[in-house]
Amino acid sequence: MNKNYIPTWYCDKAIHIDVLKIANQGFKLVFCDIDNTLVSPFVKHPNEEVKKFVQLFKENHLKLVIISNNKEERVQTFAQDLEVEYIYEAKKPNPKKLLQYIHEHHYQEHEVLAIGDQIMTDVLCANRAHISVILVDKLEKKEQFITFFPRRLDIFYRKKLKKKNLLRNF
Repeated sequence: MNKNYIPTWYCDKAIHIDVLKIANQGFKLVFCDIDNTLVSPFVKHPNEEVKKFVQLFKENHLKLVIISNNKEERVQTFAQDLEVEYIYEAKKPNPKKLLQYIHEHHYQEHEVLAIGDQIMTDVLCANRAHISVILVDKLEKKEQFITFFPRRLDIFYRKKLKKKNLLRNF
């Protein structure tokens, strides 16, 4: 199995991730996807549960940056509600924009973590950037057209990862 498809860790839902554990492991910057990671792709604004989750990052002195392949309007609206920075049209799995942010803000790769719901975009991008990544389960069963085919590959790889016991809980 290609190591670029293997996440560092796994958690069922993003909001179940132990933010204090992230801070205690020396991470300083966390990139987090929106659609199917924090909320359904059909929800425009963060709910109270997501707002509380993001507040935990701030309380633990962690910088959270929303990163998405979506258009600026979608990402900006969501990020502004959370009062965090964002990267739109990231073109994941290409790590270029992610690495550009890391270097411009003087982080080291070992200080950076990504959170996302797709192996073919989020995990692959993080691994190409040589940063840790937590893979979560998607929140919405209904697929967007653009994610339909990558999701088929995601299902295939998740089964292989589970079978080979390569999904380590965070």
